[in-house]
Amino acid sequence: VYAYDFVNAGGDPLAVRFHFGFPTPCVADITGDDVVNVADLLAVISNWGACDRPPAVCPADIAPLPIGDGQVNVSDLLAVISGWGACP
Repeated sequence: VYAYDFVNAGGDPLAVRFHFGFPTPCVADITGDDVVNVADLLAVISNWGACDRPPAVCPADIAPLPIGDGQVNVSDLLAVISGWGACP
């Protein structure tokens, strides 16, 4: 995910995020160890709340697909729980 800040004609900031590439088959594997487990659950809990402004990355913001919603919240927690186990 790449993020860029833009300003609209009224001077209001706009955050625009672009997603390139193919979606990972194991989105809930936040830690990248090919298994969705306690480490991923703890990643969601420890990053709970609003994500930093772009271009900062927010790897625990995984839901809703494909690029999250700018917050680590119950949607991300449920995504980890529903993806629990070994990645395909």
